[in-house]
Amino acid sequence: MRLAGKTAIVSGAARGQGAAHAAALVRAGATVVAGDDVTDEDGMRAARAMGGIGVDVREQFPTGAAGVRAWLATLDQHLQQER
Repeated sequence: MRLAGKTAIVSGAARGQGAAHAAALVRAGATVVAGDDVTDEDGMRAARAMGGIGVDVREQFPTGAAGVRAWLATLDQHLQQER
């Protein structure tokens, strides 16, 4: 697998084209984090069904360098909990 050991953050991964991209990344071996649109049970279920991790980070959506660092730290915490 080309992406084994890699993590991909996919915005919009719970539905539609984002879900298709996320599924392709999972098939290539990546761990997928669906990061902003998995705010309901359907979204979380979709993220897990594709082998990904659903994370609701809307309150920390990144703006500026500090915001991106905080957002990534939140995603990392969720990844550590899921593994």
